[in-house]
Amino acid sequence: VYQLNLTVNPTFYELTTSDVCENATYTWRTHSYSGLSVGLHTYYDSLLTVNGCDSVYQLNLTVNPTFYELTTADVCENATYTWRTHSYSGLSVGLHTYYDSLSTVNGCDSVYQLNLTVNPTFYELTTADVCENATYTWRIHSYSGLSVGLHTYYDSLSTVNGCDSVYQLNLTVNPTFYELTTADVCENATYTWRTHSYSGLSVGLHTYYDSLLTVNGCDSVYQLNLTVNPTYSFTEYDTICANAPLTWRESIYNVSGTYYDSLLTDNGCDSVYTLVLTVNPIPDATITAPDDTICLNQSVTLSVAASTSYLWSNDSTTQSIVVTPATAGDFTYFVTVTNEYGCTDMDTMKIHVDTLPVVTITGDDRACEGPILLTATPGFANYNWNGDDSLLVNTFSATATDSVVVLVTDGNGCQSSAIHSVVISATPYMDIYVERAKISKIVGYLLSLKFIVMILLFQPIWLLMLLLTTVFHMM
Repeated sequence: VYQLNLTVNPTFYELTTSDVCENATYTWRTHSYSGLSVGLHTYYDSLLTVNGCDSVYQLNLTVNPTFYELTTADVCENATYTWRTHSYSGLSVGLHTYYDSLSTVNGCDSVYQLNLTVNPTFYELTTADVCENATYTWRIHSYSGLSVGLHTYYDSLSTVNGCDSVYQLNLTVNPTFYELTTADVCENATYTWRTHSYSGLSVGLHTYYDSLLTVNGCDSVYQLNLTVNPTYSFTEYDTICANAPLTWRESIYNVSGTYYDSLLTDNGCDSVYTLVLTVNPIPDATITAPDDTICLNQSVTLSVAASTSYLWSNDSTTQSIVVTPATAGDFTYFVTVTNEYGCTDMDTMKIHVDTLPVVTITGDDRACEGPILLTATPGFANYNWNGDDSLLVNTFSATATDSVVVLVTDGNGCQSSAIHSVVISATPYMDIYVERAKISKIVGYLLSLKFIVMILLFQPIWLLMLLLTTVFHMM
């Protein structure tokens, strides 16, 4: 018989139950557990007792999930990235990792991870200055007509990561201080502007510029718009004779020279009128004569100074004429004289013609002895008997047979004469004295002798006697 006395010694079993979060490390009895998958994990450990039995230790380790989520993103430099209510900006170029978590019912975090890559943008800044009204060209862009001040412009190119290479232009527009002057000036006048003088300009608009440099190197531009208004100049040439004054623009001119007149235009400029006047001399047409008073039957010569042509009132064209008025009275003669310039002048002269004095001699025609007293018409200024100027009275004593002639001069200097025949003889005579004044009549009667002979031949005697008696009385 085999008897077994079996002693059962205790093994001392110990169970440990625990929870751990995924990806966490759990340490139990000098052992560390990590990287465990989600679920229940059982681990054992033992020690020998004094009786040689194991003391067993058991670990029931439950790994609870953490719900890990990884986000990978790219962003451009200087951009802002928002992830799970968080915003990230101003980051340097490179990889940036960020975490966020939420606790589960088992107390484990739900972990969120962000791997944010910041890509470079390659930023380039250009600073420039330009003058007002100038054009600035930058990166194929042209900028003009800008106001004074700072203007910022951007341009970009995309990189391989889709980020812009940013180009920035800070353009400062400096003022030019533009000043415009508008002025008007009359043609042929001089206009002075900013130390410059402008003259001899044509009619119309003329534009001039001047400039000064500012502290920024920009021009202070000065512009002059100068309008030249017309003056309308008119020149006339005229020639007149000295005795024919010219009326020009309401004034009278008779002296050679240049004369001006003007009118203001709508623009205040003179319309200038110029007269160039030549005055030719007139001929001397003064009529000269030895005397302007003559006696009837006298002649007088009228003359003028030498010239080109003459025309007298009697149609004569000579320099002088001789006139003999047929009657007493006043006679006016005129002449028109023309010189080498075609200028004429006229003069007149009045010639007074006095009547001749009428004188007769009274006294006896015959006497046996002298003297015979002859008397001329009284009242004349002077008497000349038979050429003797010393006998100034109107009586004359004839002492011998003679034809006595008296020449009288009146107060005007005109003369006239009369003849008186006297016969003084102491011897008787039978001759019949026939006055000279009757000779012509007797001659006429004698011419009728043929008629008388015919009467004698054919008429009675008594008719002949009557005819002889009539002839005798006529003698």
